[in-house]
Amino acid sequence: MKVSVKRFKMAKIKQKKRLDFLVGAKQFLALLGASGAAAATMGDAWNRESLHVASFLRINIAYFRFFVNPEVKL
Repeated sequence: MKVSVKRFKMAKIKQKKRLDFLVGAKQFLALLGASGAAAATMGDAWNRESLHVASFLRINIAYFRFFVNPEVKL
């Protein structure tokens, strides 16, 4: 099966973009989680809510990563 160079390069770029997205999402969630944890210790109700949102997002991202790339361990 012959794959054109252009198509191969496009696939590589797509793969890199997907990885960049996953890394970005991970950093974003780490930031959310950290701010949520810090705020929860201060006893701020709104930020405690953001901690729940962060954990909910983290679960969803884990499932999303699993569907995008089934080799990723949950």
